[in-house]
Amino acid sequence: LAFSSWDDLVNVFGDYMKSYSKRRAELGIPFRGIVMDTPFARKYNSRYYTGANTVAIPQCRFIPADQFVFKTEINIYSNKVAIWSLREEELVGVIIESAVIADTHRSIWELAWHAAGMKL
Repeated sequence: LAFSSWDDLVNVFGDYMKSYSKRRAELGIPFRGIVMDTPFARKYNSRYYTGANTVAIPQCRFIPADQFVFKTEINIYSNKVAIWSLREEELVGVIIESAVIADTHRSIWELAWHAAGMKL
């Protein structure tokens, strides 16, 4: 599960994102993301997440970039929450390993996912 700005993610990590997406698909790791809605994010989604491998295609809900600004990437998986900045001038990241914290963030993410599916 992720909160993401694909514009900033690709800006910081560049071509690595292509190999990351391919590797994630090979490993069968699904992805659901709440992503800032920009022309670049839509183009990136349609360019790199198409094809027969449905695991590679993330389930995304695009949210208005002018209302909800993400300057970090937040991933929730297993019993971990990974948070890192998406600003080159402040590259920092942390992984919190705690089932309680991960479960709470997963609930917050599911709440946001539900809200993002409604008309904003």
